[in-house]
Amino acid sequence: MEKKTVYQINELNMLNSLFSVYDNILGVANLDSLLVNRQIKSAQYRFPAQSNIVGMAFVLAGTCMLQIEDIPYSLSVNDFLLIPTWESIHLTSVSPGFKAKTILVDKTYMDECIHNKQILSFLNCLFIKQNLKTKLNAEDMHLLSANFDKLQEKINTSGHSYYHEVVSVHFMSYMLDVTHILKHKTESNPSNPSTRKEELFYKFLNLLLDNYKEQHEVAYYAEKLFITPQYLTHIIKELTGKTTNKWIDDTLVLEARKLLKTTQTTVQQIADLLNFSDQSSFGKFFKKYHGVSPAEYRKLYYTPLSVA
Repeated sequence: MEKKTVYQINELNMLNSLFSVYDNILGVANLDSLLVNRQIKSAQYRFPAQSNIVGMAFVLAGTCMLQIEDIPYSLSVNDFLLIPTWESIHLTSVSPGFKAKTILVDKTYMDECIHNKQILSFLNCLFIKQNLKTKLNAEDMHLLSANFDKLQEKINTSGHSYYHEVVSVHFMSYMLDVTHILKHKTESNPSNPSTRKEELFYKFLNLLLDNYKEQHEVAYYAEKLFITPQYLTHIIKELTGKTTNKWIDDTLVLEARKLLKTTQTTVQQIADLLNFSDQSSFGKFFKKYHGVSPAEYRKLYYTPLSVA
């Protein structure tokens, strides 16, 4: 069996000097045919599913061929590609004059930057659809390109007094424009309907985002969707690689992190808000995911001005 090589975002930067990297959770790069042929074409970057990295890329000039897992994609000018959590991505060929911009981001960070539940649900669904490629118009491309360049500029200005906040704000602005553009495209393109399983996942996410504080059990969501817990878990795992329980836990952890990082809400109040039986059970749950207690996490990351 071929040995897999796993690269983190900051290691990609060291390998090819293309990526501007923020805190090993966000990397942006300008690609062209010369750089790709010299430094990337022969490399196959492999990420395990649990790496939690997603990506976006859009083509400014020329064409390219790539594979995500075993699925080939042909990209040309104005194509926008969403890249879900993947095991391998291989850029196999590019045309002369090829130019593109790409973003790799830790999905947890992306979720933290998006506060609107409907937007978060829509984005999560986009990353599991079968057709990940969208053709944009020139106006949309100009908007995304300008936002990308501004984000890259902010990542490269690490001496800014509010560096983390500035990067988060510009990344959130970029993602809101991406969501706006893709939502409009989805609504105006009835020829690409969601599958039954995708629709169930979308309904599950909306239910989850409305009820996760009070409802932690898979059975509750399955009952609301008129399916069995086993079938719900089967669908969710097939589409996303995560179990239903993991989606519930991740949503709880995400909210807990936000409260610990950006508010002075006590740990006991957070435990009550998230419907844990007591502070101790909440602490054990949180430590399972982060290796530290909620109080220790707050000491490390509390920043009241943070947008995340």
